[in-house]
Amino acid sequence: MLHSSRSPGLLPCVLLTLASALGADALAQADGEVTPPTATATRQLPPVTVTARRTEERARDLPFSVSSIDASELEQRHQLQLEDVLRGLPGVEVNSFGGFGDANVRMRGVGSLFQISAEDRSVLMSLDGVTLSGRSANLAMLDVDRIEVLKGPQGTLLGSSSQAGALNISSRRPTRHLEGHGRIEFGQQGQRRIEAAVGGPLSPTLSARVALFGNQQDSDVLNLRSGRPLTEIRESGGRLSLQWQAAVRSKLLWISERQDQRGRIGMTLLRPHASPPSVDLDPAASRATNKAARHSLELQHEFAGSRLVWLSAYVPTEGGSDSCYPKNLSQAAFGTPVEICLAVDTRARAMQHELRLGSLAGAPLFWSVGLQSEEIRRHHDDAMPMSGHVGRRKFETDSHALFGEISHSLRPGTRLTAGLRHTRERKRYEASFSKTGMPDSQDLRHLNEGSSTGRLALMQALSPALNAYAVLARGHKPGGFIDYGVQVADGAALKPGHVDSLELGLKGERADRSLSATAALFINQVRDDHLLGYDVATFAAQGLNTDTRSQGLELEAAWRPTAAWTVSGGLAYTQAKILSGLTHVPGGAVPAGARVPDVPRWSGQLSLDYRQALPALLGLQAPVLRARLGYRYLGERAGDPQNHGETCLSSHQRLDARLSLENGPAELFVWASNLNGKRQELYTYYFAPGVSAGTAGSGRQLGLGASYQF
Repeated sequence: MLHSSRSPGLLPCVLLTLASALGADALAQADGEVTPPTATATRQLPPVTVTARRTEERARDLPFSVSSIDASELEQRHQLQLEDVLRGLPGVEVNSFGGFGDANVRMRGVGSLFQISAEDRSVLMSLDGVTLSGRSANLAMLDVDRIEVLKGPQGTLLGSSSQAGALNISSRRPTRHLEGHGRIEFGQQGQRRIEAAVGGPLSPTLSARVALFGNQQDSDVLNLRSGRPLTEIRESGGRLSLQWQAAVRSKLLWISERQDQRGRIGMTLLRPHASPPSVDLDPAASRATNKAARHSLELQHEFAGSRLVWLSAYVPTEGGSDSCYPKNLSQAAFGTPVEICLAVDTRARAMQHELRLGSLAGAPLFWSVGLQSEEIRRHHDDAMPMSGHVGRRKFETDSHALFGEISHSLRPGTRLTAGLRHTRERKRYEASFSKTGMPDSQDLRHLNEGSSTGRLALMQALSPALNAYAVLARGHKPGGFIDYGVQVADGAALKPGHVDSLELGLKGERADRSLSATAALFINQVRDDHLLGYDVATFAAQGLNTDTRSQGLELEAAWRPTAAWTVSGGLAYTQAKILSGLTHVPGGAVPAGARVPDVPRWSGQLSLDYRQALPALLGLQAPVLRARLGYRYLGERAGDPQNHGETCLSSHQRLDARLSLENGPAELFVWASNLNGKRQELYTYYFAPGVSAGTAGSGRQLGLGASYQF
């Protein structure tokens, strides 16, 4: 039975606190929605609408945890990449080597203990409805309109590979009026960024939007051999969106996007790290490139009481990198000061199709049914010149799904939601391995599986200001093959994993929208999650399954006490442990009861925003001063599933700030990231007693910029 010995007692306290904060009227039972009294507009928080179920709905009306970050908030946070956004979310955990495409994302302690492949998605990430690779956390935030964070299994409408939750990213769409923006900024470590976007009508029925960006900066890892930064990070990209209003009720949206990135190399550095982190490495062994594109076509047609949506997408990616042990790490771990490098090259092509029919936004009865298919073709090649090893692998995945969900009012103030998805998936794995002086070996395997996921939820209006909900959901993670095997024995398929999740929550909002708050209590029971056992001496890897459990409490609130001030924040408490021990694991036995790696007991964030109109000055007719101070806390975490003492990750605190002067459409701003200067360790790994390696994040950075909107 799922249970918690500590957290459930907090729920009555949270209920009383929310009811008190939201006003005395929250204690009265409501038969339905009422029209709130007129409020002072300057104190209102903006209404939060989301598309978590592919149609516009109020976040407070959904029976699961969902939060939204809009473009303005992203700009104030100065978060330039998706990984930056994820690291600022309580209850979201990211393990990353610091390079392109190597981030493993979890939510609420649910997710792979060590990611086995690019298709190993515990958290589903989608951009404009198109599913992205599990290694897309390095995406630049180009002309983004909104990011929605959905916690808990989302396997009904969004895909079976959303075991822990999902991220919905929406770009800005073409409009029927001319508008756009431009931004340029400069910062320490040679940082320079430029972004521009413009959109508007091309004809009475056709609209377009073009967005471009370029970013460059020096790596903050020093190469002792050259005396210079290890790499120069360069990123650029663009997006073209065309929207054709074919008829009054029909429209067609075409989006093409490409991002090219190089120089952001994943690092394995001997701990403890110097300040700044440094490495003795051949500059030629610092290759890191990533190219990602996306082409999608979406057709929408509205009938009298429903909407039909057809979405097709093609997503090609390719990249290459060198993963190296520098000499000082090899000396400490193996007693030999040699440079050991593994060169990895990847290519992938994904085709996606979805046909969905559902209710219109604002309809009293929500319903959605559809079909979805995905075809993935990947190549993963690696070579280790020192040993003469060469491995070539080909992965093929074909999946087809049927899904549906409905939300129905049982009586005024009570709403029941039920959803179900059935997925069939076929995988094929083909590999060849060669090594100097040894015969080649071949491997061919197949995997076929079916899965059913879904959720059942009940939401009850306790008052016009407060809703309570309960949701029971099942999430699924497909079985698969690891990317990193170096021999035929490594090709054994992993079993599929699944999670049974229970969430109890409260969502409240004052009538004048000056205060909103949510609270969620959750328990997740995971069977057969994925773990990659890794031998640091041979680069050999083995895929394994194990069971875990996580439970905890999350709080989130936003308060605008005056027209000038806004206070917002979130707090998460999570207990996550491994239930089933494993003995024969490359890298060491995993004990039962060990903490799930990278999951802190406590994490949180708090921000203060200030906005005040100023009298005319320096020729500015309507200047506005805006300031933001953001604080993040991440508690101590285990560094690996074995819970080696050498790999424990210490707690981390971070302070960010932004100050700007606005005058109409123009803005001049300064920003500071990680003001306290302490670097967050992104991961650690055990090599030998007293020897561990890892990567540290960025130190303090300062910069300034200017923007203009029209």
